[in-house]
Amino acid sequence: EAADAEAHYAGLVSGQFNLIRLEPQQVARAEREPGLELQTKDTLVVYHQYLNHSMPPLDDVRVRQAFLYGIDREAIVDTLLQGFGVATAQFWPPDYPAYHPDHDMERYAYDPDKARALVEEAGYPDGVDVTFELINTPDLRVRLGEVVQDMMREVGVNIEYDIVEHAARGAFLRGEAHSRSGPRSRLDPLDHLAASLDQDGAFNPGGFTDEKTQELLDRAAALPHGEERWEVIRELSGHVTEQGYVQTYYAEQNVWASRCVVGFEPPIATYLVFHDVGIEADCD
Repeated sequence: EAADAEAHYAGLVSGQFNLIRLEPQQVARAEREPGLELQTKDTLVVYHQYLNHSMPPLDDVRVRQAFLYGIDREAIVDTLLQGFGVATAQFWPPDYPAYHPDHDMERYAYDPDKARALVEEAGYPDGVDVTFELINTPDLRVRLGEVVQDMMREVGVNIEYDIVEHAARGAFLRGEAHSRSGPRSRLDPLDHLAASLDQDGAFNPGGFTDEKTQELLDRAAALPHGEERWEVIRELSGHVTEQGYVQTYYAEQNVWASRCVVGFEPPIATYLVFHDVGIEADCD
């Protein structure tokens, strides 16, 4: 929560903590604080919506595509993240090998009129209601949920949030909610896609897939790591983005602040690994 983020920052300044990840609004302040070292890292951590593709109205490709055009990803990065991230409609940032270059942000530029027309074409001229799970921390993600809620309301999709604790396995995984939002990163991109799109995926409660998606998942899984596997994953990424199966907002750029820490390398994924990390001797 915001209070926790501020408590962590105060603890770093006072010497109670040696290392924290900053919230975007704390970076400028930390740059002015004597004795702090800041490290910025582009990551594979993407913030996205898991979808129950079997649950109306998200079983209609036009409603899913309304999210592609109805959310202003660039504005989210510029305002909420204060530039510390990159807008993307795929499960990865644009410079990642799994990214399909034909499905970039120019193709899915913010277009609320198009999004609204898709909702109406799907048979919802008066709008449609959906229920999303939203993890209640940190404050930035709660504010993001509110921004997405406002944007989608303008195009005829009314989101009601079920606020849950981070560790809760709630209504989405029981097949009772349309979506669950949260950050995700996997070092093997195929794991990332399979979790949401394989018919037996852990985050695919409806068990939905289509023939092309499952065929590409299976083909990539049978290939050794190498360029041929990347080509299949790129094709898969383009297909699932176009179908609206993937609803990603941005890839995070994390900023870490430390005092008296040596040897720390910011992670590219969500998991911290400490090898040869230590504290400087005689550091105040």
